[in-house]
Amino acid sequence: MIKKPVLKARHITKIFGKGCPTCLDDDSSFEGNICPDCNSVVGCKNISFDLYPNEVLGIVGESGSGKSTLVRMLYLDIEPTKGEMFLEFDGDGAEPEGYSGLPPQAVGCDIFGARSFVKRHIKNFFFGMVYQSAQLGLKLDVTAGGNIVERMLMANGRDIKKMRARASYLLGKTEIPVERMDEPPKNFSGGMQQRVQIAKAISNEPAILLLDEVTTGLDVSVQAKVLDLIRKLQNEIKVSMLVVSHDLGVIRLLTNRTIVMKDGRIIESGLTDQILEDPQEEYTQILVNSAL
Repeated sequence: MIKKPVLKARHITKIFGKGCPTCLDDDSSFEGNICPDCNSVVGCKNISFDLYPNEVLGIVGESGSGKSTLVRMLYLDIEPTKGEMFLEFDGDGAEPEGYSGLPPQAVGCDIFGARSFVKRHIKNFFFGMVYQSAQLGLKLDVTAGGNIVERMLMANGRDIKKMRARASYLLGKTEIPVERMDEPPKNFSGGMQQRVQIAKAISNEPAILLLDEVTTGLDVSVQAKVLDLIRKLQNEIKVSMLVVSHDLGVIRLLTNRTIVMKDGRIIESGLTDQILEDPQEEYTQILVNSAL
């Protein structure tokens, strides 16, 4: 049986600036990510891909390639200039209590064009997000447990005792000492803050987990612990993941399939082993060789 994609991205474009026919035309091409006619910055251009159930898809590229802009559009933090996103969820995976999948208004519809309450529902139930900067994903002055419980409250939770017990369980799962549950993340190391973000992101059992440069800036030993945690969680909860990184080591370790981005565009895609062992595009070859 052929699996349906859990997420379909179609022709997603983000222009920072006024835009013009040159940078908005899907078929136009020019060097770099600055439009030669209007000087707008092309954050992403004509991005299309599918993400499948239980798959870990990597997005790799150097700084400024557009990968973080793309993932923040998918998480509905940033509005695209144009493009569509479709989600499907048939209930085969674990579901939060009382959750029956996507709201009816979102089924078969472009999520970018959905009403605000539908978007909130999707962010709270369907997606989990771990940002590169803990300041974006956590309230650093609120306790670690409080950050997790807040996300569950956003998803219409009611039983505080039950939610606190789940927060304690998730902190233990992500290797945060439970006795530090009532301590604010500003007191934690960078690696611990990322693990609290992960606990928060999976608290409502999302169908898709988005990871944006989660090991950047961490010591090598801490990176290894965070990556090992992500692999364990993926094996246990069978969540689809989209992993954004400039680090090919992270991509090799975590992902099944990889998209390579440059100047806001996809220039190559395929199985991760294929991309890393036999890259076809010159840019990808340079990336791979520089990592050796």
